[in-house]
Amino acid sequence: GSEQGFDGGPDPHCREPLWTSDYDTTTPLFTHIKTVIAARQQHQIWTQPQGQRYSDDTFYAFSRGQVLVATTNVGSNGAQQVRSITYGDGTTWPVGCVLANVFYPTTDRVKVAAGGFDVYLNKGESKIYVPLSGC
Repeated sequence: GSEQGFDGGPDPHCREPLWTSDYDTTTPLFTHIKTVIAARQQHQIWTQPQGQRYSDDTFYAFSRGQVLVATTNVGSNGAQQVRSITYGDGTTWPVGCVLANVFYPTTDRVKVAAGGFDVYLNKGESKIYVPLSGC
């Protein structure tokens, strides 16, 4: 029931029916999960090797194929996190490749320059970047 925002609780509240006639597919949590699943399926990331792209105490980024996932643990009150993502041999994302955040594909994009690109995470958000063009 996570995608419906069920919070459980003591019995019997931990037994809320999931499949009811009023199953809401428009909640923010449901649409968020739906977006993640669609990106995963479209890019078949389970067939791609995983590579760590950045790691420190508050920021972690990895790729599966050309899909980049960036996360932070600072929480919704935390400071903006900015990190430069490099990619070693340069074969994951060629210079000129444009990646779009699946949650805001028209407004949150990065273009790969020589050596990589910067990723900004605000207030504890996570981002999933997928290739658009030049990749």
